Amino acid sequence: MDSEKGMIDFMDRLTAVDLLHLDDLGAENSSDWVLEQLYSIVNARYEAEQAIVATTNLMPDELSERLGARTVSRLVRSAATCSPCSARTSGGSSARRKPGRPSPSSPPAERRVGGGRPSGAATPP
Repeated sequence: MDSEKGMIDFMDRLTAVDLLHLDDLGAENSSDWVLEQLYSIVNARYEAEQAIVATTNLMPDELSERLGARTVSRLVRSAATCSPCSARTSGGSSARRKPGRPSPSSPPAERRVGGGRPSGAATPP
């Protein structure tokens, strides 16, 4: 960011979006500054009861080591308060490494936590 105001505006946008998706969480190079900014975003969204989708190849204890226990705790607590969402691990290896993995243009298989359709979801034709 070129200025402090630019950084503040950027952080405000990250905390204001309806749904924030953090992809491959824990894979980034971290500094104390990066970890503090991540916590600030997660905490602000937690306090505002806004959704976060986080994907990672790390187990919860590995994620806590890289990001800090307080950040991971907020992510888990956010998931626990978002019904029918939940914090969960697949227990499997990365799909990126699996032979025969469908191409990105293939339609994804539907997976739902908690079963059923979300309220307001359209019924498929």
